[in-house]
Amino acid sequence: MEDGEDEKMPEILSIQNLTIQLEQNRNILPVLFGLSLTVQKGEIFGIVGESGCGKSVLSNSIIGLQPEKMFASKGDIVFEGQSLLNKSKHQLQKMRGNEISMVFQNPMSSLNPSLTIGYQIIEIIRTHQKVSKKEAKEIAIEVMKKVGLPRADQLLYEYPHQLSGGMQQRVMIAIAIACQPKLLIADEPTTALDVTIQAQILKLLKEIRREQGTTILLISHDLGVMGEICDRIAVMYAGEIVEIGTTEQLFENPSHPYTKGLMQSIPSPDKKGKPLYSIAGTVPPLHERKGGCPFASRCQLSIEKCFESKPQLTKVSDAHDVRCYFSEIAEGNDEYARSSS
Repeated sequence: MEDGEDEKMPEILSIQNLTIQLEQNRNILPVLFGLSLTVQKGEIFGIVGESGCGKSVLSNSIIGLQPEKMFASKGDIVFEGQSLLNKSKHQLQKMRGNEISMVFQNPMSSLNPSLTIGYQIIEIIRTHQKVSKKEAKEIAIEVMKKVGLPRADQLLYEYPHQLSGGMQQRVMIAIAIACQPKLLIADEPTTALDVTIQAQILKLLKEIRREQGTTILLISHDLGVMGEICDRIAVMYAGEIVEIGTTEQLFENPSHPYTKGLMQSIPSPDKKGKPLYSIAGTVPPLHERKGGCPFASRCQLSIEKCFESKPQLTKVSDAHDVRCYFSEIAEGNDEYARSSS
């Protein structure tokens, strides 16, 4: 929400106890496990976590682009009161680019190198809107100007390889917002861009939300980026939400050890010349995600209970939840509490 807007908006997207599984070599492996969250209309909602945590699987599942051997075995994804999991491929195809759009992290692999920029933007407009080619061209030029692309009328006839990485990403955003979608999913939209261009893209996303009322689901591994733009943030680890709250709540009171580790790894002026903090270990592969807290093997605070049973999301404060035994253990264990300080 914009500053000063405290009124809760109605939800546009609701993910309800979603479990996504992968069939691999005759085995069924969990990719997402009992994941629930809601996104309100008009907000910028962030999902953060390392590679392998399931962020892109979640975003692809929303628009029906998950691999064939990956399927939802439980739960639902509801967009404006409609179950997306119950829709046919044709129905989802009609929604993609129209009601829900996506900006992928690598524009060079998403843009067709053999087609001009103009053709690719005009095609999406004519697919979803009943307009002439001339009208579609006018809309394309207008949307290109809106995302800050220079000499839009000339750029229509150029090819992706003729553009810089930042301009390619702006083209991707232009394609995504051409039909004024209600929900824009941005999957790592600033990856591989330098900090100046990164700031421009984030500013552009905020402008799109403000001017078009577009709800944005931003996916990133960079919690620093999230802090610049998001209203609320969900921290994902190994296919689960481990912490969720407003951006202010997470930055002022990070409560999960994984969230704290991500916070410590954010570059800042006071860390100049020093090696950045790195969480030891890696995200467990799918076949090792059984029982207990998936972060236990990397957590300096883990005890036997963490390996044996899975903690539930519990309230830290209003609208701030965490999936960790820390709070209940810390109350009766001074040594544990001291080790976390």
